[in-house]
Amino acid sequence: MSIQISKPFDAHLHLRRGKMAELVTPMSAAQFADVIVMPNLNPPILTVAEANSYRNYLLEIAKCNYHMAVYLTENTSIEEIDAAAKDDNIIGFKLYPLNATTGSQNGISDIKNIYPILKRMEIQKVPLLIHGEVTRPDVDIFDREKVFIEEVLTQIVTDFPKLRITLEHITSADAVEFVMSCSENVVATITAHHLLMNRNAIFTVNEKTALNPHNFCLPVAKTERDRNVLLRAAVSGNSKFFAGSDSAPHPLNCKESSCGCAGCFTGLHAVELYAKAFAELERLGNLEEFLSINGRIHYGISIPSEFINIYDTTFLIPDSIGEEKLTPFMAGQNLNWKVLEE
Repeated sequence: MSIQISKPFDAHLHLRRGKMAELVTPMSAAQFADVIVMPNLNPPILTVAEANSYRNYLLEIAKCNYHMAVYLTENTSIEEIDAAAKDDNIIGFKLYPLNATTGSQNGISDIKNIYPILKRMEIQKVPLLIHGEVTRPDVDIFDREKVFIEEVLTQIVTDFPKLRITLEHITSADAVEFVMSCSENVVATITAHHLLMNRNAIFTVNEKTALNPHNFCLPVAKTERDRNVLLRAAVSGNSKFFAGSDSAPHPLNCKESSCGCAGCFTGLHAVELYAKAFAELERLGNLEEFLSINGRIHYGISIPSEFINIYDTTFLIPDSIGEEKLTPFMAGQNLNWKVLEE
């Protein structure tokens, strides 16, 4: 069995710099015609000029349509919003709550501090991409997304009803319900790993109870019920939901350490993982909408004339890749889908 779809769009991708970028960027470029590149590097991408410089750097590594996100801070200027609105390479601004995830030390401490910026983004029709979690110590880590929706995002949507919002890498039934309840300008991305694992996977190694750092990501995976709700939303064909892999490569010594980094690396085989998830519910017929159509419509990106073919054939996921022993999601397991370009 095989299916052919327009070459996909990854609406959330981490590509890093240096040797890691040289390793992982060609992997994503092989599977995706368009990608949105995240700005939480060290140092972060804070301006349109920095985003374009980073984009040129990536183009030297692998050819792809890189759509750049700029890191939104409490010091972002109105002029920077206006510059982004005029630049076709800039897709929008990324909101990280302060200390919510990797590279979020420049994030937002209080949403009210950026209200003038959000108003300008609404006027200029510049999209806001959101990592939706609160980070207060009194909130359980498994409830951070839910509480963010209740305390922050609901207010943003109320105060800026025309702001184009993407709630990224949603993990919960609460997030699905919220996005479904909003107007068409509020959408969500879903990762492959959140479609394929629940929170038990963080505490399972080779079917034994143990800490598995390679399944630790932020937001963390939730319950099996949440996974099933996400899966049904993804395969539904609803245009509000589309692929954002959130592939986050870290060297082995950064994952398996006393302070392990958050992130699952899916860039090697993201499309195949999504195919596995859709095949679980026998909905491969809707895979193209989720991977190639819905996100491009939301962001106004043209659908390419390129295609990929996804074959029902066994693919062994390697245990590690490259000098830094980058560990792919589901390392050492067989995956029954394989991508080949037309």
